[in-house]
Amino acid sequence: MFRPLLIATSVFMMAAPTVHSAQIAISDAQASRLGIVTAKATVGDRQTLATLPGRVTLPQDGAHLVAAAYAGTVRRYIALEGAAVLKGTPILSVESPDYLAAKAALAEQKALYGKAQAAAKRARLLADEGIGALALAEAAEAEAHAVKAMVTSLQDRLARVQPDPETPGAYLLTAPLEGTLGSLPFAPGMQIAASDIAATLTTGSAFWVEANLPASLIGNMAPGQQVEVEPGGGTATVLSVGRTIDPESRAATLRARLDDATRLAPGMLVRITIYAAPAGNSVNVPRAALIRLDGQDNVFVLRDGGFEPVPVTILARGAEAASVTGPIAEGDQLAVGGLTELKALALAGE
Repeated sequence: MFRPLLIATSVFMMAAPTVHSAQIAISDAQASRLGIVTAKATVGDRQTLATLPGRVTLPQDGAHLVAAAYAGTVRRYIALEGAAVLKGTPILSVESPDYLAAKAALAEQKALYGKAQAAAKRARLLADEGIGALALAEAAEAEAHAVKAMVTSLQDRLARVQPDPETPGAYLLTAPLEGTLGSLPFAPGMQIAASDIAATLTTGSAFWVEANLPASLIGNMAPGQQVEVEPGGGTATVLSVGRTIDPESRAATLRARLDDATRLAPGMLVRITIYAAPAGNSVNVPRAALIRLDGQDNVFVLRDGGFEPVPVTILARGAEAASVTGPIAEGDQLAVGGLTELKALALAGE
């Protein structure tokens, strides 16, 4: 007969406990009462090498920054984050004296260009007839060319926006290409300067995931390998493995392309699990099966109606499983629930 769990726990709290490797006999009723649950040790075609924190990012060509054309005050959003937009779709309205000044300047420069162009034609005609100096004709043509360049510059900048029909003196900043609207860092009422990033556009559905790869694992990774991404990410294909070690993190940068990013978004934090070919004598066990006894990693193996603490050596830990070596085999049933109670009984020597 076993002592009640309370007695076993009190023994566990005594100084300098010693683990007894003898089997702990437990009936099905006792196992149920103590909350003991089991899972199998497995041997697969891979072993967990490491689990790293990562972050979902956009590819280098997957994001487009939309800059404000003219300084002013943001008045209203036309489209919101997450909206699918086409090229030319209005994003937000900006009330801007600079916009009005640019329109006036364009009209003025167009008028100047007409005069400069006419003057250049006259000077060239006189020079061709030998009445005027060639230098004067060339100077007039250069001036006309400079004014034309100013007109073109003003037109190109104004082409990035549309007049806001609801707010006189305001312009509508438009999407430069098709995509999904990302962040809108300027809220209505805020001041925005020319060239400030007013919105971001995601132009594709492919996302990357980046992680710091410890220097010890660089030789284990190569482009084309598969890694697992959790939660919700499925798998990712390694694109690059950095060879430069950051002096602070002592790691290199690993980049992988998510094979399915429908449940992820840029900026999300994830876990990346890296796998390798299994060692010849290793098995995979649930991480929940591992417990420390007398400073040694152990698992409780179900044998002949009882549980025996078995020391193991951990080769690698993943998010859910660990690869270990020790006197356990594929198919062994390991305790993954009720380990505290089993540890108390093992320390009690019962």
